[in-house]
Amino acid sequence: MRPSIDLRGRAQRRLEAELDGRSRPLSDEELRRPALVVAPHHDDETLGCGGTIARKAAAGTDVAVLFLTDGTASHGGIEPAELAETRRLEAAAAVRALGVDEYAVFSGDIVDGGLSDHLPEVTDLVRRTLAEVRPTQVFVPHAGDGHADHLAATTAGIEAAASLGPDIEVLEYPVWHWQQWPWVGLASPTRRSSWRAGELHGDAWRRTVANRFGLRFPATLDRVVDIAGTLPQKRAALEAYTSQVDRLGGPDWPVLADVSFGHFLDRLLGPCEFFRVTRPARAG
Repeated sequence: MRPSIDLRGRAQRRLEAELDGRSRPLSDEELRRPALVVAPHHDDETLGCGGTIARKAAAGTDVAVLFLTDGTASHGGIEPAELAETRRLEAAAAVRALGVDEYAVFSGDIVDGGLSDHLPEVTDLVRRTLAEVRPTQVFVPHAGDGHADHLAATTAGIEAAASLGPDIEVLEYPVWHWQQWPWVGLASPTRRSSWRAGELHGDAWRRTVANRFGLRFPATLDRVVDIAGTLPQKRAALEAYTSQVDRLGGPDWPVLADVSFGHFLDRLLGPCEFFRVTRPARAG
């Protein structure tokens, strides 16, 4: 049985307060630092740090986005080449809504779902992109996301950033890391066979247990950005991903609103974005 909404709400408010107390706002100077956002999939940049990207762009900061995969594994029932082109066009519209220049968008086109099988190639791709755009901040998925592609992107991003020297800062942005109680409701694992079509719960239980029902969660993040002013841009960018928000293939076409009763998307569209900062050790 799922914990009650009241219990979840109380736990969430308490942990949000602790998270707010632990997290230092990024300063104006930090928001003006040029950045590369490493996105394993088209839409991760928007979900995890779209508001922050928009704030940086509005301040005149150079922001580049590197999409690692080709987008062909997000849905079935559609030709991979058609889906890849759809995702590419959606991403172009999304980053444009966030204020990113077209010339600052890079693509790796590595097979979707296969980043961990191509880790040296991914690391070299990130390293070459960093050498071209020369940022002082690199955004990568949070290590707590758990998704294999996200973990590969994080590993590659940190290793590649280390090659640029001690002054570069890595910020981990959570996407799937939020998919745990109390930020989302939990479906009963004993009734998995009765979950409705399109209902997506993934690893929510595993993350929840690993973080002791949220008790460990606040310690996993330490920076915050107020995105209330750029939330409309983030929403517009997300709407550009029609394959992820509209049921293009009919009623069984899964969308982000299906994930964890819709709580997952509600959290990602909140007024703040949180990060964990690390400075990678210099390679060699």
